[in-house]
Amino acid sequence: MDKVIIVIFVFFQFTYCNAQYSIKDVKVMTQNNIIAYHIHMSNRMQLDINRNAFLKSNYFRSSMINQLVEGAKKQLRLEFTLEENIDFPDDNYLIYSVYMKNLAFIDTISQETTILNFSHSVFRNNNHFLIAVNKKSNELLFISGYFFKSTLISFYEQINDVETLKEYLKLKYFDIKITDFNQVIERKKYWKLQIIDSKGKIHLIKVSKTNSISSDAKLSER
Repeated sequence: MDKVIIVIFVFFQFTYCNAQYSIKDVKVMTQNNIIAYHIHMSNRMQLDINRNAFLKSNYFRSSMINQLVEGAKKQLRLEFTLEENIDFPDDNYLIYSVYMKNLAFIDTISQETTILNFSHSVFRNNNHFLIAVNKKSNELLFISGYFFKSTLISFYEQINDVETLKEYLKLKYFDIKITDFNQVIERKKYWKLQIIDSKGKIHLIKVSKTNSISSDAKLSER
């Protein structure tokens, strides 16, 4: 199981960041990413209970992964909205917010809807996402949300001022809807601050000034 999940992770990290897609494929690629990430996250349940208990649990015995794979044959209900007021460092990209209410799959022929409900905390029923599509190459970036994400390193190699920091974090954590920034502290190599989400929760953030895969923003709930 672990090896399969690693393969899925590499596939999304590499393929979606480097390949080119037509606009008509955007919804399909987003759906595939969401489903694959849910399958990947099912492995997280093994961190909460031991491996034997997981194999005997309802999550495994109720064919949860099979339900996700079966659902992938239908159309995941996603709402796409073009966001013209969200700042992005490259004007060649169109920014779209995506909203998913439940894991609801629609049969394109019968129009019947199947909703998959998983009560474990690693699954989220209502999700906000942010993606970007390059207007010239149709390159697709997965910026924020409960899926495998593209890196923003090439756009934010240096984060040396507060405004750039806020812009970067608003993109990266679009899914939690940042409402305010508090206690911004600048150090020689990084930033420390608090962000408040739409539910009023406070999160502690540490962001390297020289961004890299290994030193990306770290989020922890207070």
